[in-house]
Amino acid sequence: MNHPFRPWPPTNPAAPPFRSDLPEAARQIFRDKLFRRPDLLENKLKTENYLLGERFGVADAYLYAEQGWLPRFDILLAPWPALHAYFQHIDARPAVQAAYQAEDAAAPVL
Repeated sequence: MNHPFRPWPPTNPAAPPFRSDLPEAARQIFRDKLFRRPDLLENKLKTENYLLGERFGVADAYLYAEQGWLPRFDILLAPWPALHAYFQHIDARPAVQAAYQAEDAAAPVL
């Protein structure tokens, strides 16, 4: 799960939760609001294998791609164990592993 694709959260480091020039109290308000999203996903994934039920779908693929950017924002999945398990489950899918192998094979040698 260390292959970044697109940013999550859908912001950049200049966004309020990550701006070092804002007071910590203000940044905490933004982080609290932002982290409601994984809280919702956590609750859903405690009872379902995938976002829309028992079958893998495009929403799952998109969310999986987004999670690759969490480390860039120093966001750990420890507070959301069901979400963490969900990403591990998707990461282990043969199609995901095949995509990573194809991506690695196509990468330029520097």
